[in-house]
Amino acid sequence: MTAFADFLDLQAAVVEMVKRPDIADVMPRLVKLAEADFNRILRMADQMQLEDVAISGGVAELPWGFQSLIGVYDAAGREYIAQPPQALRAIQSRGYFAIVGRNIHASADETLTLQFYGAISTITDDPRASNWLLQRHPGLYLYATGLEAAKYIGNVDLARDIGQVLREEYAKAIGDDASLRYSRARVRAQGVTP
Repeated sequence: MTAFADFLDLQAAVVEMVKRPDIADVMPRLVKLAEADFNRILRMADQMQLEDVAISGGVAELPWGFQSLIGVYDAAGREYIAQPPQALRAIQSRGYFAIVGRNIHASADETLTLQFYGAISTITDDPRASNWLLQRHPGLYLYATGLEAAKYIGNVDLARDIGQVLREEYAKAIGDDASLRYSRARVRAQGVTP
């Protein structure tokens, strides 16, 4: 069982932490501010997604929730190489792409597979909503939202104290994710080794 079942459980804990029941009215806004920081800071295995995009006229819109790119692949699985937009115009051959704003540009019209980190889904749309981050790292949600609440009520000392604990929660979450992804990873040196 996790510490918080949903948004309402989190709200009760944050109200208790800052000792201000009147913040319940602005709680969705505070949680969304915390989630915006999660999407800016975190790049975790649970955020990894694959989606096909159809390049037409040399451009396609990036998928909804796109945060940052891991790789771009053609139908045969060959990885495309990122280039600045001006270089892409000069190259005029397959195998290269550029990200411009919220679009991906490529020289050939084709379907490409994007591997990327997607946005963490919000828990504010429904009082009984939850997501993988709240379930696995409830402290991260608690202290990130608590920090936003402390800033909202103007309690600088509380914000400083919560901020310190929040940094530790980020470090734990990132460490857990690295352990999940790389605990059995192997490194093999290429070429001649002594």
